[in-house]
Amino acid sequence: MSILTALTGIFRRQSYLSSDHYGLYIHVPFCARKCGYCDFYSTDAIALAPFFLRALKKQMAAGTPGFKRRPADTLYIGGGTPSLLAPEQIEKMVHMVRRYYAVASDAETTIECNPTSVTLEKAQAWKRAGINRVSLGAQSFNDDDLRFLNRLHTAADIFRAIELLAKAGFSNINLDLMFGMPGQTMARFKQNLTLALSLKVPHLSVYGLTVEQGTPLQERLDKGEFTRIHDEMFEAMFLTAHMMLSEKGYGHYEISNYARPGFESVHNLNCWRGTDYIGFGPAAHSRVGLQRWAGPDTVESFIANPLTRSFDHQVSDEEGRLEQIMLGLRTQEGISQSDLISAEKTSVLLRRGFAQQNLKRIRLTPHGMLCLDSIILFLEDKRCSTLNA
Repeated sequence: MSILTALTGIFRRQSYLSSDHYGLYIHVPFCARKCGYCDFYSTDAIALAPFFLRALKKQMAAGTPGFKRRPADTLYIGGGTPSLLAPEQIEKMVHMVRRYYAVASDAETTIECNPTSVTLEKAQAWKRAGINRVSLGAQSFNDDDLRFLNRLHTAADIFRAIELLAKAGFSNINLDLMFGMPGQTMARFKQNLTLALSLKVPHLSVYGLTVEQGTPLQERLDKGEFTRIHDEMFEAMFLTAHMMLSEKGYGHYEISNYARPGFESVHNLNCWRGTDYIGFGPAAHSRVGLQRWAGPDTVESFIANPLTRSFDHQVSDEEGRLEQIMLGLRTQEGISQSDLISAEKTSVLLRRGFAQQNLKRIRLTPHGMLCLDSIILFLEDKRCSTLNA
């Protein structure tokens, strides 16, 4: 199995465990232009934003049984590009969710943004609304990489956006970086990491490029416009990021995420730990215990009837258990040894250098993280006693 498929970004499914914590997610579907690699739902029909907000209000007002009075400890505004919305629209949206849901006063509240859509006026409005964390889609400090990814911004725009966010009072900032683009050299990737470190942001998400079915990038690959990066270079970049960021005090707390102590993403950690979350907006996913559902799959259908679902599914106990193993192994926390299929398979992971054991918990090494997909198949197949990775 190619390691290019081992680091697959955000998993759509979530685990079967529940807890007292839960999160809220709002999917703002508007983008100025679709990035070639993105397979999340988005649209450039920004003129529909007022109608989207009205539908969002109806969806929130209807609520989810058992959750409206239960304090949420995270609110994540993703997309799409939420920062395309006007300042007053973002403030309205945040006040709306706090009206209908008991969001904790100290909840981690994140907004995703692109460098070109950050202005001081917007950042100050986000701060007034109670947003306390910003995730900036930098991807690369090299303009050739950015053009390949069909991004609108330049490297200079990243520095400008960080300056504006700091001026508005934001200190909890994440930078998204990407590696594994065709033509990207190790020297160029190291420069990206060095420049990111120079900005002194407390959180970095470092993702390997994946080519998803149905994306413009897949069409370009099929036409022979580029070739994938070699597995050996992909692996070397992943391990280089682990080494460079760990040396600078960033904890590698999840396959693609690094943070200084105390700045780990609470929203994402809760998802990986199996907590419930409620999603609002078109194509937004939710999970409560073993139940999974998603809202209408386009902004037009969401505006027409925000209370319908594009799918509704109850996972089995076994599916949920395997999800928990998969999600837990993505993190530095790992999983309890008792969650594994057998002691024999635990021994294989330890012996091959794919995992470490501490206080009856098993966590993957960086080399193990690169082989996550193969390891999951190995653990879930009761007949399999060897690991080909």
